[in-house]
Amino acid sequence: MSPNTYRLEDTGHVVLLEAGDNVRDLKEIGLNHQEQGILGCIPEWFETMTLDGVEYYRFLVLYNDSFGGVVFFSAVGAFDHEVEAWLAMKLEEYKDL
Repeated sequence: MSPNTYRLEDTGHVVLLEAGDNVRDLKEIGLNHQEQGILGCIPEWFETMTLDGVEYYRFLVLYNDSFGGVVFFSAVGAFDHEVEAWLAMKLEEYKDL
């Protein structure tokens, strides 16, 4: 996805998770702390990609029929052990789908 060709209408919402973000409470985007934020979601698909030499997790979370989905990007290794273990586990789960 090129920044020069990105259109929200075509691709939907994109969230870049960065080191220091509280991924256990992302209430601003509908993933609150009661459900463990990103750790409580069930992605529709999950993969890695490399962009400018940096490896990223990329995954889609569907919310509901009225909101649609959000594509998340997170640099591999940006978070604590528990979050990185969850990301690696999801990658493994979705690898053969």
